[in-house]
Amino acid sequence: MGGRRLEVHEFFGAGSTEDAIVFLHGMAASWSIWAPVAQRLGARARTLCVEMPWSSDGGREWAMAPARSLHIIFRSLALGRFTVVAHSFAATALLAYLDRYGAGAVENIVCVCPFYQDAVEKFDWSTLVYFVDRFHGFLRDGLVARRPSYAGRPTVDLMAARVQERIGPEGWLQFFGLFCRTPRLRLSHVERPALVLGGSEDIASRPRYSRELAAALPRAEVRILRGRGHFPMLQDPAEFTAIVEQFLRRHRRRQRVGALGSRGAATASQEKEVKSCR
Repeated sequence: MGGRRLEVHEFFGAGSTEDAIVFLHGMAASWSIWAPVAQRLGARARTLCVEMPWSSDGGREWAMAPARSLHIIFRSLALGRFTVVAHSFAATALLAYLDRYGAGAVENIVCVCPFYQDAVEKFDWSTLVYFVDRFHGFLRDGLVARRPSYAGRPTVDLMAARVQERIGPEGWLQFFGLFCRTPRLRLSHVERPALVLGGSEDIASRPRYSRELAAALPRAEVRILRGRGHFPMLQDPAEFTAIVEQFLRRHRRRQRVGALGSRGAATASQEKEVKSCR
């Protein structure tokens, strides 16, 4: 991973099943934003929080294409079928991965506050100016979301400036370039259950981005969480966990029934072949 060792934090309890959930964080964040949710879901499933190459202390060495990064991460985890829960920039990187590599072993998809638009005409110079001018503020808000005690402290702006410097123009261009390419991503073939979550008060990933992405994915549903911003998993971990758990429970039940049906059909077919040979 660009010269860095893959860092994965895993949670599982006595009641954990073989189900695996992989959590991916956004730009300038860290695996720890998922800890409150992963610990709750870890009582029922194996949950893995990945420290992404674009973490807050990742520096500028993650110039590798984001889709390629995810391909290497998923291959390194060596899981069977698994669910991916991706936030912000990682959610957009996941879309690029699905376009390039297909769903593969990804069984269910949860995109949280993604950056996605469904038409190239929606990207104009005002879009670029908006994200350049507010990038520092987005980083500051992310620091406060992770550490609410930072709110109102003069030092938080300095901390955000340091993170912004570590990301550099190249990192920002990775983000914005990938965002601009989202209308051209081929998502109509992604036949996996998907949940897209947005925050009604998110000024970075606007609620309509979530609605447009849900419309582009064949089996997606969307929920805009009232009163939530760009980090709904931190604002109310219990609410967030309940929503994801409900989604997964519903689709895992269908997937297991489908798998049993497929095995039953295969067994019946084999028996028929044996009888015909006698």
